[in-house]
Amino acid sequence: MSLSALRGFLRHRWWIIVIVALLCVPVAIGLHALRTDKYSSQATMYISVNQVAGESANPYQASLTSQQMVKSYAELVTNPAVTDQVAERLGPSVTPTDVEDSLTATAAPNSVLLDIKATNPNPRLAQSIAESAVSVFEELVARTSTPAGQNFPLISANVVAPPAFPTKPVGPGVGVYAAAGLVA
Repeated sequence: MSLSALRGFLRHRWWIIVIVALLCVPVAIGLHALRTDKYSSQATMYISVNQVAGESANPYQASLTSQQMVKSYAELVTNPAVTDQVAERLGPSVTPTDVEDSLTATAAPNSVLLDIKATNPNPRLAQSIAESAVSVFEELVARTSTPAGQNFPLISANVVAPPAFPTKPVGPGVGVYAAAGLVA
């Protein structure tokens, strides 16, 4: 189709485009209104290797070890070792599957920061899941990284940004839905 043929089509059939837009935009806005809003609460944790007093410290090696541990710890957050305990702490109305479906953990490349996020239709529950997951995870790291016969863990997981109460839903807003309807 040439450019002049396209212009001719648009000049004579412009009303079709307008009618389709007038039908699709309200449908898209209606779909936005029908969806269930979800809220996210996120915590950021700092993972570090603890140096034993008197031991020759190599900060570079400690940093590399922390970066490698963060990757493994991101996978542990959604493991039943964490999700089962979180569900138990939150009570019988929350199952381990609910917790697992809500939780995500991400680690940026070359970073010692671990982000733990809980997403749920109930903003209070999203925050509670994130808070409990952080607490259970801290305990798990301390327990699994403390050598037998010692009192201090070799690795620490510390909260640098606790989970906040989410006030706005996540996901695309009504404008994005309207634009998608216009493009459709």
